[in-house]
Amino acid sequence: MKKLLSLIMIFVLLLSITACGNTNTEIKVSEGSGESLTSVPEGENTDAAGTVSELISETTDAETQKLVTYPIIPSTPTVEQARQIVLDYMISLSEVRWTCTKDIDFTKEKSYTSKLYYKAGQTYVGMPYVSHHSGVKYFELNFLDSAGNYTGPITYSSMPGVTCAVSCFTSFRNVSYRNRASGTTNMIPSENKGMVMIGNYVCKGETTADIIKANTDQTIYEAYALLKIADVVTTRSDNGHSRMVYAEPRVIRNSDGTINPGRSLVYLIEQTSSFNSDVKDYNTTWKVNKAYSFYQLYSSDYIPSRLAEFENGLDDAKVTVSGLTTAETLKNAALSGKVASNFTILYTRVEITDASGNVVSLSEQAKDYSNDTTSFTVDLSSKPLSVSVADLPAGKYHFKASAFIGYGECILGEFDFEK
Repeated sequence: MKKLLSLIMIFVLLLSITACGNTNTEIKVSEGSGESLTSVPEGENTDAAGTVSELISETTDAETQKLVTYPIIPSTPTVEQARQIVLDYMISLSEVRWTCTKDIDFTKEKSYTSKLYYKAGQTYVGMPYVSHHSGVKYFELNFLDSAGNYTGPITYSSMPGVTCAVSCFTSFRNVSYRNRASGTTNMIPSENKGMVMIGNYVCKGETTADIIKANTDQTIYEAYALLKIADVVTTRSDNGHSRMVYAEPRVIRNSDGTINPGRSLVYLIEQTSSFNSDVKDYNTTWKVNKAYSFYQLYSSDYIPSRLAEFENGLDDAKVTVSGLTTAETLKNAALSGKVASNFTILYTRVEITDASGNVVSLSEQAKDYSNDTTSFTVDLSSKPLSVSVADLPAGKYHFKASAFIGYGECILGEFDFEK
């Protein structure tokens, strides 16, 4: 009863502080745990804030956990943060390590895969080159064993992976649920597939060569100069290729103010359909932080484009969870809960930790979503815990369930329990 009165006193005191016109004191719930903690900025009413802190410190973990509203969803990033999220994910696609266990021959699949042959026993870095939208966790959790050996299908139509433009769109999905495009054609702003123009070039024509011809060279160079990380350059005719900006351009101008295309550079990351001969230490189809001159891009008919959200603003994440495991249902060794989000759910993680913080039981899963998916869902019950609660020794434990989207970790729920 004393604890309940303490909580009531907290809220009464908060109301009185607000009434006094103090806008600098704020009570926040820690998103990193199930506890309700105070976060009081320095400044006015420190005595009152100290009193609030003392009152909250008297409450038990069980009581403070009740103050938390789940799921706890990460805040919407700024455009600058979102750009970094996209680029970081693109880099992660290029860094996956896997060992080929059987020869995989794609040399006859496409005209542009004539050199794409993965050899058994060799280790590769970067997602395989196939036209799927497979995420990193989906690849790792479902198709790699504990030693990093690839155990999945080996046909071009079934193997998980990404191609050039698809790797960009897969990375975009971390911060955009509106853009569900794929392929280099969809990178052209006039296609209205979620990409917008950079600069003031005229975007007319069926190919990027048509677009290049409709503009002066300096118009295109000036557009290249405006590129930022996570923007894209694309060329498209019968086939095409897309590259993502890894670092902002180095722009060199002539004495008359025009751009020198031979000396000006763009730094890019890209998935390719052949192995990178410049890399000697490992096998990869990826090129990371590769410099291209403005002239090289222009001569190959590359046009720049940008994710629309980088211009128009980002959407808030929406995450819901229903039927999540409780302390009571967990006693029956049942794991349950359905999570849904408007953004791609990269993976889910349910863990049980002991009193020392060691993970003693775990359930992780990641799904592959078709490109036209409009609602992303995961059923936590489809992947049992690695160790049943019934098999755990007696003691105190902590349960935590999370779903990870591009914006960060969404805590679905957590609680302490004792066995």
